Amino acid sequence: MKRPNYRLKLDDIGTFVWERCNGMKKVEEIGEQLKKEFGEEVEPVHERLALFFRQLQKSNSITWT
Repeated sequence: MKRPNYRLKLDDIGTFVWERCNGMKKVEEIGEQLKKEFGEEVEPVHERLALFFRQLQKSNSITWT
């Protein structure tokens, strides 16, 4: 069943990650780009990404391929 449209309010980091969720990039690639763009602000980057992706998956905003 298709989910109705809804809005997510994301900060700059969340927006940066979301814009790279295109089904082509690996999580590791997104993490590397995130560190390059935001530096120490995103550390620990892997833990932050894991939490963010779990939240997106829980809300059915993403699926894994």
